[in-house]
Amino acid sequence: MEILDAEEAFPWRTRRADVSAAMLPRGCVPTAVRVELTDPDRRAPYLCPPTRRPATLLAVLPSHAADPATRR
Repeated sequence: MEILDAEEAFPWRTRRADVSAAMLPRGCVPTAVRVELTDPDRRAPYLCPPTRRPATLLAVLPSHAADPATRR
């Protein structure tokens, strides 16, 4: 999981974006969080939701959210 500032988020939404990624584009929100998804049952390699408060979003996400082996 990583915080993307406006400069880092733009490429992940455009030229670096994976076509199978779970994207939630919102042009008015420049920052985002990128969460790697390792669940083999999901096609999306990562989730990239825009957020005005990326640190807050990361704080409420469990650190193992992207790892299916630790989910119960």
